[in-house]
Amino acid sequence: MNILIKSFLLTFIFTFALITKGMVERILLSICFVSLGIYFIKNKNNVYKDKTNCKSLLKGIIFSYLIVIILLLYFQYSPKEGYIVTNYVSNTKTAVILVFQGEPTTYNIPLATKNFMQKHSWWKTPILPFALFKEKLSYEKVDVAASVHYNNERLIYQLKEELGGDYNVYAGYSANTPYLIESINQALEEGNQYIIISPVLLTECKDFTAITNQVKQLNLQQYRVEPQMIEALWNSEAIAKSFVKQINDFTTNVHRQNTGIVLIGSEMEESLPHIKQDVLFRERVKDYLIKEGYNNNKIELTFLHKKSIVDAIEGLMVYGVGEIILLSTTTEAYQMHNYLTVEKVLEGLEPPYGVKIHRVNPWKFNDAIVKELSRRILLKNL
Repeated sequence: MNILIKSFLLTFIFTFALITKGMVERILLSICFVSLGIYFIKNKNNVYKDKTNCKSLLKGIIFSYLIVIILLLYFQYSPKEGYIVTNYVSNTKTAVILVFQGEPTTYNIPLATKNFMQKHSWWKTPILPFALFKEKLSYEKVDVAASVHYNNERLIYQLKEELGGDYNVYAGYSANTPYLIESINQALEEGNQYIIISPVLLTECKDFTAITNQVKQLNLQQYRVEPQMIEALWNSEAIAKSFVKQINDFTTNVHRQNTGIVLIGSEMEESLPHIKQDVLFRERVKDYLIKEGYNNNKIELTFLHKKSIVDAIEGLMVYGVGEIILLSTTTEAYQMHNYLTVEKVLEGLEPPYGVKIHRVNPWKFNDAIVKELSRRILLKNL
C-alpha cells in the first residue's frame, strides 16, 4: 500500500474521529494512532527522503479531507418540505407557529452541518470539520440546549392553554427540528385557514430577519393563506417588568442598594438596528429596577462580549456590592457558544470574599412571556 493511500485513509479516519463522539470516536482515534505508530516505526528512515513521498502524503491528506467535507454536505439534514397539498379539508382554526432559535438537545452531525451552512457562506466550507469538532466540545462542556428546549416546550403548552381550542399551536425552529418550513407545511396540510408566525425573540435580530424573509419567499398567498407576523418583544413593558421580578425573586440580599446587576444584551454590533432595540429594552429594565430600590450606579449595561462583561463585573466590585446578578436579556445569550462565553467569564473571575455571583435566565418559567404572546396573537386575529 503506497503512501498516498495510507495518508488518505489515516486522514479520513482522523477527521471523522474529530467530529464523532463516544465509542466511535475512541475506536477511530485508536486505529489512527496505532496505524501511525506502526508505520513510523517501520519506515522512520524513509518517510521524508523522497520528495515524491511528501507530495503523495500531501495529496492524500487534501483529497481525503475534501471527501469528508463532501460526505458531510451530502448527508446534512434536509428539511422535509415536500409538496403542500391543496386537497386538504379546511377548518376555521388559526395556526400559531412559535419560532424559536433553538439548538439540538444533543450533538447531531447532520443538523450541525445544516446549521453551519445556513449561517455561513460557502467559502467557509473548508473549516466545516473543525467547526463540528468545536460544537462537539461545546456540548460536552454545557447542557444548556436541553434546558432551553424544555422551557420552549413548556411555553408552547402554556400558550395552548391560554389561547384555547380555536388555535392550533406549532413549534418551529431556526436551528433544530422541526424547522420553520416544516411547521408551516404541517399547518397548511392540516387545513388551517389563517397562520400567525410568532418569533420568540426580543429584537429584530438576524434570525428575526431570516424568519421574515423565509415566510415572504414561501409566498403563502398562492395557497389562499395570508400569514401574519408578530413583532419582536423588545417594546413589551410586561416582559421588562417580569425580568425585574425575576431579579427580585433571585436576590438573596435584603438591602437592594448593595446588589450589583449586569444586564447583558446582544453581541456588539452597534450599527445594526436591533442593537438599539436591545439597548432601549435594557434601559427600561434598569428604570424599573431603580424604582424597585436598586442603586443606579450599581446597574451596568453591557454587550455579549467577554471583555465588556468582565469590565462591568469588576466595576461593580469597586462599589463593594454583596452580590452580583448577571441577567442576559436576549434569547441568543442562551445559545451554546454565547452561553459558554459567559461561563468562561465566571470561571476566570476571583470575586472578593463574601461576594456571590448569580446568573439568572429571565426567559425560563416566565408566565409574562406567554401572556404577552397571547395578547399579541389575539390582537392580530381580531
